[in-house]
Amino acid sequence: MQSVGTAIALVIVSVGTAGADGKSSREAYDTCLTDGMVKFKDLCEPADQIAEAVVIGCNPQLYSLLTFLEHLKVSDLVKLAAQARHTKADQIMSLLLEYRLQHPCQ
Repeated sequence: MQSVGTAIALVIVSVGTAGADGKSSREAYDTCLTDGMVKFKDLCEPADQIAEAVVIGCNPQLYSLLTFLEHLKVSDLVKLAAQARHTKADQIMSLLLEYRLQHPCQ
């Protein structure tokens, strides 16, 4: 199995951006997701609830990313935001479950 550090590094936004503003917005969102995952990984709450809380907690960073994408004429930002939240929640939940296999809740 991959290490937790490697697994956490996989929590990266797959939305393509161009330019420094897009890169910094994407990095801010990535960092928020990773920090949330690290902060809550040892809680014994259901993984889906933790994943949803992490993703919702990163809404300001997602909004900044979408604001940048608006300048690139991305047509349906609401749909893109919903897809990003759902995809990230699924990824975080998978990482949490993998972590719990190695480190069971007490």
